[in-house]
Amino acid sequence: MVVLGLCSSGFGVGSASASAPAFCMHRAIRDDELPLKRMPADHPPPEGELPFGPHNLSMYRLNFGSRVLLAGSHLGYRFAAKDAGRRVLHLDWDVSATLLRVDARGRVSATVGRITRRLAAVEDLDLLQFSFPARTGLFRIDISFKTFGGRKLGSYTEHFRVVPRRVKLRVAVSAPAFAPGAVAYARVLNLGSVPAELRPGLAVERAVGDEWLRQQLPPVPQRSIERFRWTLSGGEASPCVAFPIPTDAPVGAYRFSSSALVFGKFKRRTLTAPFRVGPG
Repeated sequence: MVVLGLCSSGFGVGSASASAPAFCMHRAIRDDELPLKRMPADHPPPEGELPFGPHNLSMYRLNFGSRVLLAGSHLGYRFAAKDAGRRVLHLDWDVSATLLRVDARGRVSATVGRITRRLAAVEDLDLLQFSFPARTGLFRIDISFKTFGGRKLGSYTEHFRVVPRRVKLRVAVSAPAFAPGAVAYARVLNLGSVPAELRPGLAVERAVGDEWLRQQLPPVPQRSIERFRWTLSGGEASPCVAFPIPTDAPVGAYRFSSSALVFGKFKRRTLTAPFRVGPG
C-alpha cells in the first residue's frame, strides 16, 4: 500500500519524518525582512498599553503587524482600546506622522508624506489611523505625540519595506527520478510575494496513456492546526510530503500536484511537478 506522510520540523507525522533529507529542513526560503535588519535601530510603539493617554489604549501596525508590505496596500498605524465604541476617549493630542524614503543604509532620501491631526475626544477608533499608500521601496515612519500645550508625550520610529506583488508558486521535488522502494519528497514553494492558501498534503498521480491517474492513498493524520489549510507567505515553503514508492510500482512518469488559492483571487490554480520511477 502506498503511504503518504508529512515531513517537516514541527509538522511531521509517521516514521518518514525521522529520515527526511535537508530538502525538507527549512520552511523559510527567503527573508524579505533582511534589508530592514541592516537599518539603524528602530524605536517601535510598545506592544501593550501606551505610556500616555487613556487606560488600555494601544497602538499597532497595519497589515497584521508586518514590516514587509505589498505594493498597493497601506503602511502606518491604528489604535485599539478596551471597550472602544462604548466610551469616549479624551486624548487631547497633537499627532504628526511622517513617511520618509530611505536607502539601504537607512539614510533619508525624500519626504514622501506627512499627516498631522488634532485629536480631542474620540468615539470611533476604527476611523482613527495614520496610514500612507504603500509604494515599492524602503521607508521610515516617524510619529510623535504632544499635548495641546506642546508638551512631548512620546515618539516612535520604524522602518518598513514595500515589495512588488508577485505570484510565483511551484512544487519542488527532491530528485527528478527514483528507484522503486525509494522515498520521493515534495513541497510547495512560494517564490513570489503574495500569500497563498493550499489544501494540506499533495496528491500523487501516475501517467497512464494520455491520462493522469491518482494513486490510492490512505488518509494522513494531521495536527488540528494544519487540518484545514496551509497558508504560505512570500518566501515560505509548505511542510514536506513523503511518498514511499512501492517496490512493485510501475515504472514511468509520475507527478505531485497541489491546489492553491492566491490571496485576492477567486479561482484556484493547480500546481504540478513531474518525476520518474524506474529501475535502480
